[in-house]
Amino acid sequence: MLSGCSQLMRGPFSPNLGRSTPIFSANLGPHRRMLSGPAVYVLGPLHLFISSHGSKDPAISVSNGELPLKDLTGADLKQALEEAGIRWRIVIISACYAGAFVPFLSDEHSIVITAARPDRTSFGCSNERDLTNFGEAFVRDALPKAPTLRAALRQARTSIAARELAENLTPSEPTAYFGSAMEDKLQALERRGP
Repeated sequence: MLSGCSQLMRGPFSPNLGRSTPIFSANLGPHRRMLSGPAVYVLGPLHLFISSHGSKDPAISVSNGELPLKDLTGADLKQALEEAGIRWRIVIISACYAGAFVPFLSDEHSIVITAARPDRTSFGCSNERDLTNFGEAFVRDALPKAPTLRAALRQARTSIAARELAENLTPSEPTAYFGSAMEDKLQALERRGP
């Protein structure tokens, strides 16, 4: 039997956690129109996972070959989600300084989980790796087995803290915000089953 988080993250529209596919860039203008068009149907909460380089600005680095893209800020992401009418959302950001996105995305209908505090770096970002240290600890190791997102985050925080201590790294201290309405909705979805 799958745990609650495994059930939540699986289904006909859920990603294969072993593979990543970029779904949009920081050039949000045309994407806002695509996301908010009449053919968009939201069957449940949006699950958005962003993994990239983060900066103190704060922003998430976005690149795609020679395309002129701007970095993604918390204000940009909030505006895109609001304009698309995406009210129920789980946003997971694996990047340095990602905690700076929490104030922009926090509301009762959102869960925001980030790899690091607003003033801290995270670790393990490399073109030779599929996942960062946070991605391994949270997405790969904790999420498939945990009964809730909170439990998965607790497990990932413990794992990350131990790894960073062993490697003599400044603690990244993953951070999160759990909106009460979103947590209630997840519990209702759990009771309803797959």
